[in-house]
Amino acid sequence: MALDSKQVKKEDKVTSEKKPVLPKSKENQVLKKRLVLLSVKIGFLVLVCFLVFGVIFGFTRMSDESMYPNIKNGDLLIYYRLENKYSNGDAVIVDRGNGTEVYRIVALPGQTVDIENGKLLVDGQPSTVEVFLETEKDEKTALSYPYRVPDGSYFVMNDFRKDTNDSRKFGQITRDKIKGRLITKIQIRDL
Repeated sequence: MALDSKQVKKEDKVTSEKKPVLPKSKENQVLKKRLVLLSVKIGFLVLVCFLVFGVIFGFTRMSDESMYPNIKNGDLLIYYRLENKYSNGDAVIVDRGNGTEVYRIVALPGQTVDIENGKLLVDGQPSTVEVFLETEKDEKTALSYPYRVPDGSYFVMNDFRKDTNDSRKFGQITRDKIKGRLITKIQIRDL
């Protein structure tokens, strides 16, 4: 059934009449309610972002080649802050007082670390952490080998083993210094 032009105009008139016209004070109240609702939504979004990026996950940027070749200078690193159990081989973000550093855990609390003939030994066995260079001792440290990692601490090393600015130089790190476990890296250098 086709509508003629009179019926269309009549329906348009009816639909336009159904739309109530609010007085200015009512319009202001509706506008205020919408602004409050928008503010609540924005506040909720800010809270969620803070929880996700300030409490659960963290971001840092690799600023040197100490973890080469696995992590390179300029890589963006995303880490999980709520980790409560670490394993050998985990890359961790460590608070060193003057900034954050990235290291790999090579020995857990209670394990013994030794370095012989360019090899890292953990509890007398070759480490399962894959590295591409020989592991050297830091001759300028008071650390003596074999070294037993104290409870609540971890022995950490750089992947680039020629750089001895790690536990070979400053000893173990305590659990409270670890900010989180690395979960991914994003290459952002040389773009």
